[in-house]
Amino acid sequence: MPGYMMHLCEGTYIINKLDPSADDNTGICNDFLLGTIIPDAVSDKSLTHFRPQWQHDLITKYPDINSVIDAYPTNLMTAADLGIISHLMMDAAYVKDFWPKYFHFESLSDTETAIANDIHHVRMTQNSMQPNGCTIPFSEFFSSRFFYGDYDITNPLFFSDMHPYIPNLKSCDISIIPCRMYDHVKLGGDIASFTLHDEHTAALTTSVFPYADLKSFVIECADSFLNFLDQRSISILSPRS
Repeated sequence: MPGYMMHLCEGTYIINKLDPSADDNTGICNDFLLGTIIPDAVSDKSLTHFRPQWQHDLITKYPDINSVIDAYPTNLMTAADLGIISHLMMDAAYVKDFWPKYFHFESLSDTETAIANDIHHVRMTQNSMQPNGCTIPFSEFFSSRFFYGDYDITNPLFFSDMHPYIPNLKSCDISIIPCRMYDHVKLGGDIASFTLHDEHTAALTTSVFPYADLKSFVIECADSFLNFLDQRSISILSPRS
């Protein structure tokens, strides 16, 4: 799933679109930004990502947004709740729409599959930083050499390029119950680690996703979320009634 940095960049873009003069580190804006990273600041992400049971055996797990909205009506959501929704919407788009542009999971017989236990290798597409059609062993793909290594490289790029706001880790009003269990200590440590600027890492080349494509994805997700708000006449910057 996208890392903290991508979620905060999306949240910052959303706030700046709604009100370029908004105060980013207090009140409602801070709660929204905190919400954009809360679902990952827990020990068991399955509780905060609302993935349906039918995805249990799949590698391509993603949140069921409709189930969250059915349980927690958007007109009653707090700013933090809306940040959580933006997080879940980005996660879903990442797996459903973004991943397939760069790679596919395949079995030993080269048949495309999403069942985790059946995956043997990952086949790259022409959009990937790897040669079109090449394969990477599944056991190596989600590692610092490939998939997660891209986060280490792109975090400093996002930080210097999109200037994400870093929220204060204060208590906030959350009505999406599973997300109330987030760990302040874990979140503080994670934020401290990914906001360190590493000039050496930033000079490296990603292995899976081109940085420009990741940045475009973040902006597309932000615009999609803004449209989601507009369709429901919801304002992040106004308290819920």
